Amino acid sequence: MDDAGLAMLKQILTGRSIPVLPVQGTDGFNADFLKICSDLIEIRQELEKFAKGNLEEDITIRGAVAGCLKTLQANLRHLTWQVRQVAAGDFTQRVDFMGEFSEAFNSTVAQLDESIRKLHESEQLLRQQAMYDPLTELPNRILLRDRLEQYVAGSHRSGDSFLYAVLDLDFFKHVNDTYGHQAGDTVLKEFGKKISAALRQSDTAARIGGDEFVAVCACHKGEEQQTAQNVMQRLYHSLEEPVQLKEAQYRIGSSTGISFFPRHASDLQTLFAKADEALYRSKEKGRNTYTVWSS
Repeated sequence: MDDAGLAMLKQILTGRSIPVLPVQGTDGFNADFLKICSDLIEIRQELEKFAKGNLEEDITIRGAVAGCLKTLQANLRHLTWQVRQVAAGDFTQRVDFMGEFSEAFNSTVAQLDESIRKLHESEQLLRQQAMYDPLTELPNRILLRDRLEQYVAGSHRSGDSFLYAVLDLDFFKHVNDTYGHQAGDTVLKEFGKKISAALRQSDTAARIGGDEFVAVCACHKGEEQQTAQNVMQRLYHSLEEPVQLKEAQYRIGSSTGISFFPRHASDLQTLFAKADEALYRSKEKGRNTYTVWSS
């Protein structure tokens, strides 16, 4: 190969700009040499595109070097698709065709998957802590409010009712003063279990603070009184079984006030107020009983 040919190859491989190939038959270059130069130019152009992230255009030349470039292009295209899948939340993606890069990629995706899993667990825990009472594990005021709005919406759709019962433990301060706060916590947890057991799966029991609990039960229109009677009978029957506190047995008492939506109130605030009023009437009657609001 003469100096002109070497200079041409050097310009193609190392020059800042790609040379323009001469017309076949000029400058003493034959067709085979010009074809090699043309292929090298295309290879260089494809590599420059790869370097800039352009993987769209297909490689048209043939041969072993071109085959390697095509394989690399296909792998990079597939890898790009896999990265998009990971970004969309698919952490099952794994790479097995790029050596050490595969190990790094797979390790990163696995760690990301684990981090996302732990984040979801933390979110669920925080949601649990925000919506549920930590002692009794019953819904708290926040979740109760959300449930009540669902009951109201359901009542408007179906024309049925629901009862709202507020329950206050009788002489609970006496438990804390006599047996200690740990015993008081035991009483609260046991009462939470008893009220949950007295309700149906579709009903809601909640602790709204201190020794005050709430029960919400859906019921058919015209069957409100019977539903209240059934629920309260189950509850007060279970309360007859005492709770073991240290060396003593303690029987839990509860005063309850009940109001019905929409029979007694068309809004929640009025519903709450009438249940509270019925609760005070239960206490006036001697406690450990329930009262349905009436005018």
